[in-house]
This record gives sequence, structure tokens and C-alpha cells, in this order.
Amino acid sequence: MALYTGTNERDYQRIQADIAELGIKVLFFEGIVEAQPFPSLLASLPEIINSNFIKMVCFLLLKEPRNAFGLRRLFARRKAAARKVLVEQEITAVVCSEDGISGDLPFFTVASEIGIPVIDVPYGNATEYDFDVSLRQREREGAIILPGGKTLGLLKIFARNWLKKNTYPNAILFQPEYIMALESLDITLDNAWIVHGGRSDILCAENKVATRQYLAEGIPREKIRETGTPYCDVIFGSLPVPNVSGVKLLRPEKINSHETRILVSWPPSYHETYPGASEFDSYLNMSRKIFEFLRSLPNTNLTVSLHPACDPEVLGLLRELEINVSEEYVVSLIAKHDVFTTYFSSTIRWALACGVPVINYDAYRLNLKAYDDAPGFKNAESFDVYSQMIENITSNNELYVDLSSKQIDNASEWGVLDGKNIERIFAEVDSLKSERARS
Repeated sequence: MALYTGTNERDYQRIQADIAELGIKVLFFEGIVEAQPFPSLLASLPEIINSNFIKMVCFLLLKEPRNAFGLRRLFARRKAAARKVLVEQEITAVVCSEDGISGDLPFFTVASEIGIPVIDVPYGNATEYDFDVSLRQREREGAIILPGGKTLGLLKIFARNWLKKNTYPNAILFQPEYIMALESLDITLDNAWIVHGGRSDILCAENKVATRQYLAEGIPREKIRETGTPYCDVIFGSLPVPNVSGVKLLRPEKINSHETRILVSWPPSYHETYPGASEFDSYLNMSRKIFEFLRSLPNTNLTVSLHPACDPEVLGLLRELEINVSEEYVVSLIAKHDVFTTYFSSTIRWALACGVPVINYDAYRLNLKAYDDAPGFKNAESFDVYSQMIENITSNNELYVDLSSKQIDNASEWGVLDGKNIERIFAEVDSLKSERARS
């Protein structure tokens, strides 16, 4: 069963249609929440003189106590809706892609309260540095939240793990009323400043690099399972069977000696998110410059995969330039190309796992470091540097083979391509369920 927690009706309908083809039931959680009555005042109150009651009393010390009480009612209703789903549907395990600050924390909390294991199978590849990037942007906009006085004192007592340490000390991502409302319902995090800072039972590390990252972030070693990722199984399943000619997978040479197959994973616009960061005045002009350059390269075969949130104007531009836009899942396309180029996509991991060199265009100059240890990853901070890198790797075969060979030697750090990652994940789920049943 799939639970959709978003609010975009069009996205939900697309997801529902895709999953229905697999014979899987989809529940629209927001609809269930809306149909759930607000818990009565007495039912939602904690027992007197316990920590949650004290937290509620402390709402009165916040700047907007009415907001805190109102948010608490909303979160209590989400918890009630979560309990309804988990009990009525007889759920025995919950699998999510993030258990941290971006996850549905009330839902995970209820699952833990009634003894249902939560398994975190990561999707993205963000680190604490990504939060720093967001805070820098908020600081420029004058929107960073830095509590002080009695509010900071309350958060240090009741919600310390929501406070930023090291860079931007004591910054928070949500208003204090929001955080205290969550905490008064036992909805909490171990660390609000990492993607997987929640309280899932198992975190399925997608590769060796991820394991080291999670340990460095303070996630307990016993919680991490080195299962690999479903995305590498998608790659494995997309390969020709039984031979793998026609694909790049872990081979230093290009697929065809007479051409370079380039796969472009093109992002949506972040010109409004990071104003002034791009060297181009508009997203469309940036797209035109990049694609006109790529189309002009001799002896290349170009395939473009557009992010689902891309502006429709980009699709029109690509049609105007007569560039092939593939509807195939981008992860399935990676091993069928010699070079992968994008803007800090999480899919970079899977190209590196295939031994495919990556040329990244840092379109908004974020200078992320997540892939710097991969010899096959090259980052360009300007169009001039980017175009030179692409020209070099497509025209100089010795350079290409050298870069590709080095990445092949490093590929196992980034993924496991044995087709058994999902099998290992389910084995961990079954083991955890059996353990819970015995206890």
C-alpha cells in the first residue's frame, strides 16, 4: 500500500495511476486528515504535570501562543488520522524515504507509539551543508529565524535538537510555536539538521559513501544497514540480458567508438530561489545556451531527461532545437550513455556507480561537496569552464578512457549493481517485523 501525503491533486492522480498499474492501493492521506474530526479538547490534553503538559503551559511564554495551540490541534488531528490508517489497514511496517524534518513526523510518531517499525530507504543525497545553503539564502532575504531571550531558553530546555549548531548557531527552520506544538505531542527528532535525523528503526544506506556520511552525522551505527538502493536495481533491470554490449556499465571505453553518448538530466528553474546566483539573466536563456552548445558538438548523440518540475517552455525549446527528449526513467538511461551531465542531481550517485563520468554545471554556484571524492566527477562553476570540459571529454578519447577507468575503480563506493538491493531491504524489513512479533 502507498500513502500519498502531498497536496497537489495533479501529482496525486499521476502517482495513483502509475502505482495502480502495479496492483498497489494508494491512499490520499490529506483527504483522510480532512475527514478526521479534531480531537476534543479533553482527548487531546496530556496528563497533568507530565512533560507534555508543561510544554503546553509554556506556550503562554511564546510570542504567538494562540498559534501554538492551533498548530497543536492540527498535529493532533494528523496523529489521529495516522492511527486510523495504521490500525484499520493492519499495517505491519512503514517504509519512507526520509524520516527527518521533511518527513511526515506525526505519522512516524504514531507508528512508533503502536509498535510498527519504520524503515528509511533514502531517495535524495542532501547533507547538512544543503541546510546551510538554505540558511544563507534566508539570511540574505532577512528571513532567518534566530530565537532569543525566553524563547531560546524554552527551546534549549524542550527542543534542543531543533537548534542549529556550529554554523548559524541556534537558528531554527520553523517558528518556535510550530516546534513546541510538535514537541507537546511527543513528535520530535534526534537532529533537525540532517535529512535522516528522525527516529526510524532502520536506515538503509545506499552505498559506502552514504554510510560514512550517516556515521559522521551522528546516526548510530546499529541503526544503519548497508543494503544498497532500489535505484541500482532499476539500473540492473534496464540492462540487456544476457549480454551487456550496448551499455557503458563499468567499461572504460565508449559504447560506440565513433561517437559520445551524452545524457542530460536538466533541472527546473531556481532563478527565483537563488536570485542573482546564475550567470544568466533567465532560466530560459540559460537552457538555450547550454542546449545550443551541446547540440553543436560533433560526433555526439544527445538525450535529454527533463525534471518533472521543468518549465514547459524548456520542452518547447528542445523541440525547436530538434533535441531528443526521452520519457524513459532517467535512472534506466544512465548505463546507456557515456557521459552524464546535470546540475547537482541525486542521480549523480548512480552514474558514478556505473563508472560513467559526470560533468556537473553548478548553475547557481552552490559549490556542494557531496561528490568531490569521486574521480569521475567534474564540477564547472561557469558556462565557459563547463563547455571546455564537455569538449575535452568528447573529443579526446585518451582523456575519456583515463577518467572513466579511474571512476570504475571507485564505482563500488557509490552503489551495488547486483540486482539484489531490494531483496536486502526486504530482508531487513522482515527481520525487524519478526523481532517485534517476538517481543
